[in-house]
Amino acid sequence: MSLPNFPEVSPPINRDDAINYILTSIALEELGLSHVINAEGEKIQYALGTLPGITGPNPSIEEIIEVNKNVRGILDSTAQNQIILNSKMKNALAAPTLQGPTGPTGPTGPSGGVTGATGPTGATGATGPTGATGPTGITGPTGSTGVTGPTGVFVPGDLLFNVIGPIGTAGVGYGETITFQSSTLDITVTPGSAIVTIEDPNTPGPTGPTGATGPTGATGATGADGATGPTGATGPTGADGATGPTGADGVTGSTGATGPTGADGVTGPTGATGPTGADGATGPTGADGASGPTGADGVTGPTGATGPTGADGVTGPTGSTGPTGADGVTGLTGATGPTGADGVTGPTGADGVTGPTGATGPIGADGVTGPTGATGPTGADGVTGPTGATGLTGATGPTGADGVTGPTGATGPTGADGVTGPTGATGPTGADGVTGPTGATGPTGADGVTGPTGATGLTGADGVTGPTGATGPTGADGVTGPTGATGPTGADGATGPTGATGPTGADGATGPTGATGPTGADGATGPTGATGPTGADGATGPTGATGPALGSTLMEAEWATGGTTTLDDGNAVPFDSITASKGNISYVLGSGAFIINETGFYLVNWWVATDGAQASPTITFDLELDNITVSQTASPIVSGQVTGTALVVVSTTPLTLELVNNTGADIFMPNTSIQAALTIVRVSSLS
Repeated sequence: MSLPNFPEVSPPINRDDAINYILTSIALEELGLSHVINAEGEKIQYALGTLPGITGPNPSIEEIIEVNKNVRGILDSTAQNQIILNSKMKNALAAPTLQGPTGPTGPTGPSGGVTGATGPTGATGATGPTGATGPTGITGPTGSTGVTGPTGVFVPGDLLFNVIGPIGTAGVGYGETITFQSSTLDITVTPGSAIVTIEDPNTPGPTGPTGATGPTGATGATGADGATGPTGATGPTGADGATGPTGADGVTGSTGATGPTGADGVTGPTGATGPTGADGATGPTGADGASGPTGADGVTGPTGATGPTGADGVTGPTGSTGPTGADGVTGLTGATGPTGADGVTGPTGADGVTGPTGATGPIGADGVTGPTGATGPTGADGVTGPTGATGLTGATGPTGADGVTGPTGATGPTGADGVTGPTGATGPTGADGVTGPTGATGPTGADGVTGPTGATGLTGADGVTGPTGATGPTGADGVTGPTGATGPTGADGATGPTGATGPTGADGATGPTGATGPTGADGATGPTGATGPTGADGATGPTGATGPALGSTLMEAEWATGGTTTLDDGNAVPFDSITASKGNISYVLGSGAFIINETGFYLVNWWVATDGAQASPTITFDLELDNITVSQTASPIVSGQVTGTALVVVSTTPLTLELVNNTGADIFMPNTSIQAALTIVRVSSLS
């Protein structure tokens, strides 16, 4: 065996050149492998008939599988070669560099030619950074004090400072003063440092505890009301006492579901007011929005007519009577006339059994009152006999007409308000009783003429009171004398508890609404209430007019015997089976041309199963009427089911309808039981 003989390389190459040549050879091999892979791809395209510009042999499935095996063997060899090239490249890149020893330094070469002229000065370089600051030098001696300048002069009125208040601004000059004034505040000025102290002297002290309520005194007999004196002038209102803390609000009940709003019925009478529910817990106060400008006051509307007074509610229980006020000063007693001599009183007979009291007869008309005679002296008071049992109270007669009210006297000054005690818990409001209808007010009778009052004689000593004789019939009322002057009003007694509040009268007419102020910021939205029940369905509308009958003309066909074949470009789908037919549409099996012999609107639905289209990336079908495209469908899916629908107008007859392959290439059809189907239905006439 001979040893390998390498040819002589001229010029000789070094180690670095050899490594570079190895890397270059790897790159050239990679380029060759890329061409091999591209050739295998074109081989597959040729076998499938998808290579642009070349028509394939239309191979069978077995032939395609054989081509696939061949390509896979080439790619396996290519992958193995890639592993070898990768290893070769790594070894070449990892080869160490072998550097020999440094040779001796060669002799210095001769100097160059004559030194050239000095070139121009270059541009000044950038300034370097500033150096560190040196140490501070020794402080020099202090210079002599300069001549004192002339003293400045303040001219009266020169501005010293400004005083700025909530309203207005003023300047204070030299020689001017500031005066603090207030009718409600204490102002103290301390000399020397100009300290001004301003305090409110009317700040109330803490509220003392409420004293225990004293026992209620016995109720005194109520005296007859005197005529109302004139109301005195109203005095100034005293300062309000400190308000006690408000009681905690009760928890708010949950809101019920909102029902549907019914139609407004006639407003019925107002029902009794139910008890007021406890107040719900107060939510947190939202941030105050910016205060808008106060709108101008609206014109006060005219006072509405006073509504009728509501019927009186059921009278609540009478509060305990306060102590009777002190009696007023008793006026001077007029002179009493002499009392006439008493007649001799006969012996009183034994009382007989008292019979039942008969019904009271009607009161006779009042007779004219004669002049009052002079009163005789009053006799001495006799011993008061025991008070008899009180009889049953008779029915109350109608109230007489009110007398004319005298003028109101001036109101006296209002006393200062007492300290307000803590507010007690509010009790539940009782239900209002049913209000009865108010009866019509009868006419007021005219007052009779009042006769003059005679002078009163001296009061004689009361004599012993004899037994009470039988009561005679009531005489006619005399004419009422004039009312005497009213004595001063006694001090008011303590106010008893307030009775139940009667029903509120009808509201007066509402005045015109003032200008609307700016809207504040919206509060947080509360939770949405439950949805009310759905309202009843509305009445059914009238039935519309009957439309025209559909399907009077139709045709349904299929392509079911194609097998594995192709549909040439430009050819119509050769439907070869009619599954339904009615009306004026005719068709010759296998022709692909449907003859329509009735005008109208036709709905056409179709589908075609495909299995590729040579090199075309899409498949296109045209629906044509007499060779004119009326609808076009393009699908990027070349293997699958292409579908389409169209509404076709047939205005003249006869017309030929076809489904045509307009892909620009033949379409491969799959081996399925049905390759295509088409339905034509007349849906309407032209009118």
